[in-house]
Amino acid sequence: MFKCFGIISKEKISRTPLEPISSLEHKANDIMKEMCSGNIVDLSALQVELKKQLGFLEARRKDTFSMLKKDQEELSQIETNITNLKEEVSKIENSTPLQAEESKTFEKMKELLETNRQELSDFKLYT
Repeated sequence: MFKCFGIISKEKISRTPLEPISSLEHKANDIMKEMCSGNIVDLSALQVELKKQLGFLEARRKDTFSMLKKDQEELSQIETNITNLKEEVSKIENSTPLQAEESKTFEKMKELLETNRQELSDFKLYT
């Protein structure tokens, strides 16, 4: 940008998505032009603006870390829930299925119950 100072990098400033930073870039560039031409410039106004922005950015950083911590705790809880669900699924998958003989017995019982139900529904109490 300015070769005599080279401390203001457009790339560094443009990576910050804050509108006030853009206006500070213009102010800083004007000051750099003045300084490079040998003029003495009062930097106190820029310094005040930079301190405000620094305070704002520090507050945003704290908020961001706070939200990140909360999100990580929620993620941890979700991962724990997923692990518990996977264990339950695994238990169900590994449970002993009915043996063929048990299955046949249950099928016979079902048929008998269905027959009894049908007989009861056909039964006429007062004939």
